[in-house]
Amino acid sequence: MRERLLRQYNFLFADFEKLVVDIENINTDDLSQIVTDAHNLQNRHIPIDLCSDIKIAERIEEIENLIECLKSLTKDKLKK
Repeated sequence: MRERLLRQYNFLFADFEKLVVDIENINTDDLSQIVTDAHNLQNRHIPIDLCSDIKIAERIEEIENLIECLKSLTKDKLKK
């Protein structure tokens, strides 16, 4: 289970980074805050590979929320 959670986290983080590259032409405070939040998530004082399964699942949920924020930001900017 642990390996699956770590793979899922790494996969989601890679998706997040790809989305950021795809929309980096959107220069807003919202994007900056989302990227900062992701950076802080990835660089917490306890590395992901030392976390318990529950903490890994929590971080997965956090990165999923950041991905949703990015997608929402992209949709909002494309509408304008």
